[in-house]
Amino acid sequence: MPPPVASSHSSGTTEATGDNKECTCDSEGFIIDVIKKPDNYSNKDLPVTADSCWSCSFIPVAMLWCSMQHDVWSIAEDELAVALQVIFNTVYLTVKYHVTTVGSIFAVVHTTFP
Repeated sequence: MPPPVASSHSSGTTEATGDNKECTCDSEGFIIDVIKKPDNYSNKDLPVTADSCWSCSFIPVAMLWCSMQHDVWSIAEDELAVALQVIFNTVYLTVKYHVTTVGSIFAVVHTTFP
């Protein structure tokens, strides 16, 4: 994936990732999520395109991590967020994004396999 291209924007920076998806970024270049109710997030809200990298790499690794937990039915949200951050940083090397328990990555994964 080519490195992101950034341009000025009134509320921060608008970044076009390698897949031509534009996102608003903070001063350090991290993508800013628009916070919604968890049930209102969809793949369209992800900071990256929900393509084969998402469905064939990110989601399977996240599922594998969850399956290796002591109690897969009650994983602490903070633990899951930390794991998703590590997975995201590994799969999407050039995309700056902070996984939080109220953001799009967490919400989509949490609704995919609660």
